[in-house]
Amino acid sequence: MRPRKIGAFLLSMVILFCFCNIYLLPATADTGINPMVSVGRGYVIMLKSDGTAWAWGINTEKQLGNGSLTTNQKAEKPIAVTMPTDSAGDPVRFLSVSAGRSHVLALATDGSVWGWGSN
Repeated sequence: MRPRKIGAFLLSMVILFCFCNIYLLPATADTGINPMVSVGRGYVIMLKSDGTAWAWGINTEKQLGNGSLTTNQKAEKPIAVTMPTDSAGDPVRFLSVSAGRSHVLALATDGSVWGWGSN
């Protein structure tokens, strides 16, 4: 089954009913990371079981975490968050993500905390 485009109405309903809630999905045995979805103000952040983060929605404060989008640009489908790297140059993997009004906080597997979007 191909992914479907989420309409603006559906996205607005999700945001209306789930404002700033976090939804955990079952963890995968191979990574132990719980996939999750967290809803901010006009955007959504998703954590996949491989520890990567994906986001879509409005980008008023660069809360989507992808430098290729400019402020006030909208992503209608999930885009990969630019993952930070550790001291060895390997991508950091996240255990948890949480959307705020216009920012995201993420807990990495090494215990570090990362944030992007509005200060």
